[in-house]
Amino acid sequence: METELIVNENLEAILRESSRLMAQNGFHGTSMRDLARQTGRSLSGLYHYFQNKEDLLYLINSVGFTSLLKTWQSLNPRFQDPADKLYGFIFSHCLYYGEHMHEMRVMTWGTHTLTPENAGKIKELKGQYLNSCIDILKEFPGQGPETISELSLQRQTYLLFGMMNWLFAWYEPANHGSHEELVNDIYRTFLVGFAGSSTHLDLNGLSQKAADLLSTPAPCSDVVKSNFIPKNKRHARLHDHDQNKLIGDEHRSPETPGLTGSPGKPDVFGHKKAG
Repeated sequence: METELIVNENLEAILRESSRLMAQNGFHGTSMRDLARQTGRSLSGLYHYFQNKEDLLYLINSVGFTSLLKTWQSLNPRFQDPADKLYGFIFSHCLYYGEHMHEMRVMTWGTHTLTPENAGKIKELKGQYLNSCIDILKEFPGQGPETISELSLQRQTYLLFGMMNWLFAWYEPANHGSHEELVNDIYRTFLVGFAGSSTHLDLNGLSQKAADLLSTPAPCSDVVKSNFIPKNKRHARLHDHDQNKLIGDEHRSPETPGLTGSPGKPDVFGHKKAG
């Protein structure tokens, strides 16, 4: 199924509500009729956008990873210093996670139920996003190919994504602090370590700069609707407390291991790949 779709408000709402339901019930525990009830649409109305749950899973992944990638591609030229770039990357990534908790939970399931063609498209998007982060790390003094191996850079990038990719399992602003505090801790821990000195880091200045850039509309692909948030609203919308909470393994669908636990090496989002 070709999914070169403009993400209008109708499709955005369908993907949001479908992700909410699938995050609660699991992929195999959700039927098309369940999705129709959850989204308040008829089956024929849903078929206008996707033919089955596999197509829906592809759409959630495609829109999600494209949004992450395009947002960073629009922000990257606005930063000069690699440390500023790294902070901006973490800031935009975590902000998207906070706004799309259910979608991101679904995206961690992997692509094993997708057709090889669609799985390949998602793999390409994730690879581009991963390489965007690796390129930032390469800009740091002493981190170029002449002093550090590509494998080491990849490991460090995986470690960074390991901190960022599982926020849906535990993070709640009311209990764990604001978005800025979360980003600051991830940035500080990755850049200087838990016990390292961070007195030279201007976290307030970096946070304000990243927030200002993300609140300014930037060019975005026709495939993905821009979802930049004004600074005065971003905290209130980071987490919808009326939604069912998905904290830790006690809320994990029992089928999830079957979706992500095939043999092979994991990619940056914890998915397994052959080889």
